[in-house]
Amino acid sequence: MKRIVFLAALLLMAVSAQAQIVSSSSRRIVDRPVGNRYIKAGAAFQHASFKYNWGGTSPNLSLGYNVLFGVQNPIDGNGLFWGLEAGVGTRGCNDGNASVLHHGIKVSPNIGYKFELDSDLAVDLRLGAFVSFDFAGGAERLLITEGHEWLFDYDLYNINANLFDLGVIPGITLWYQRFGLDFSYQQGFINLLEKSKRIEYDTNGYTFPYIAEGGPASSFNLSLLYRF
Repeated sequence: MKRIVFLAALLLMAVSAQAQIVSSSSRRIVDRPVGNRYIKAGAAFQHASFKYNWGGTSPNLSLGYNVLFGVQNPIDGNGLFWGLEAGVGTRGCNDGNASVLHHGIKVSPNIGYKFELDSDLAVDLRLGAFVSFDFAGGAERLLITEGHEWLFDYDLYNINANLFDLGVIPGITLWYQRFGLDFSYQQGFINLLEKSKRIEYDTNGYTFPYIAEGGPASSFNLSLLYRF
């Protein structure tokens, strides 16, 4: 009888120990933090006021894109973090008759604060800076006069374009588990196109003024994120 009681006690202890191991392992799996790396992709609603040789500006928006890889790391345990994003994107403008679109590489460090709403929901507020270098793009100019229509296409190196830009990007991200919805505003400090001499194109006796100057580019960005 004592042997049976002793064996039963040993069996109970073994089962209890195994249950604790499984429970601890399950907690480690459940509590494993979500990764600090993410992919961001979305649309950029762009603007830059450019002036023609004869005057006039462009009030309209043009559509571009951003595709970025990012990392985010905590500075302390209270929600403060620093981050870095790098990838490709666009900047430009469009007034219906003329458009400018540059494709470039962008790097953006940032600092912010994360508000944990519950185990699944969080909100990030951040302020970032950026530097970019354009590697492709150009401008198009549509001119209609006296029943004739001409479309002029210029590459990036024939329009006095500034290939470099730098500026600021404040933003906010809404997180649900691994997925995020990001809103940001990008404001550059350097003119998209430098002021140039008057350029004219003579076709069948007509002269065509060209875009003379483009101001700093800005954009409102709407993006989706996936964290891993």
